[in-house]
Amino acid sequence: MRISLAKYYSCIPISMEPSMDARGRGRDKIILTLMGLGFGFLAGWGLFYRWGSGPTLAPVSISDWLQAAGSLLGIAIAVYVPWRQRQYQIDEERRRDRELVEIMHTALFQPAEAYRASCAYFQRDLHARRERRKNMPTFLFERPIEFDQFREKLYLLGALGGQINKLIAHQDVVRMHYKEFLLFDDPVPPTFTARVTSRLEQGIAIAEDIASRLQELANRRADWN
Repeated sequence: MRISLAKYYSCIPISMEPSMDARGRGRDKIILTLMGLGFGFLAGWGLFYRWGSGPTLAPVSISDWLQAAGSLLGIAIAVYVPWRQRQYQIDEERRRDRELVEIMHTALFQPAEAYRASCAYFQRDLHARRERRKNMPTFLFERPIEFDQFREKLYLLGALGGQINKLIAHQDVVRMHYKEFLLFDDPVPPTFTARVTSRLEQGIAIAEDIASRLQELANRRADWN
């Protein structure tokens, strides 16, 4: 079953995981609470005593306390602001990667299914005569644009991404075999037929597994809606 990419874009599912923004707000509350407790401790100490006064603690002046509190607050802000900006960047990168994974689940299904069909077509006509081969499409195993578009990000799919990478490499090899096949005189050498038959069976199995898993993942998201 072909999954409509347009339909997917019109209804991207809501993630079942807590949002990055919610986690970021919770993290900020914890940090601000700790900073507040530290500042409160300093304020309580500063109102009555001065650090380093020896066994007999002497009262501290308000101006000393304000200077110490201001220094502490400045250091805290200098540390927190860059850290929070970096955390925001990390959250944004994770959000974009999550959205890209959902897009790849749908966008890579059709190329995988098309490769399976191409391998089956080639396998069926492996013994075709030269007249028949003259009319066979030369572009049959050209790499789909989706493979090039998403290849650098396939690692986001984990083991499935590795399998798709394997399929891309497999297609490159089969494309060379196919071009060679179209140029043979009659008959096609039996050694070539035997070698390519096993390779095509392997390609069909890989493509079927990938397409099935991509379709399952896309349908699962559709059910969440």
